[in-house]
Amino acid sequence: MVNVVRPFRSVLYKNPDDYGMTGWSDIYFPADDGVPLEGWYMPAKGAKVTSW
Repeated sequence: MVNVVRPFRSVLYKNPDDYGMTGWSDIYFPADDGVPLEGWYMPAKGAKVTSW
């Protein structure tokens, strides 16, 4: 029953480099409930990227 309400978090073993993607960055930020969210920022092709 626990998996129906709150599934276990899956671990990612690969990143965009493993699929030939370039120009991405790791991002982390807390959700409103304090849970850390993780992902990758990948700007659109041709986008002018400036530092945050």
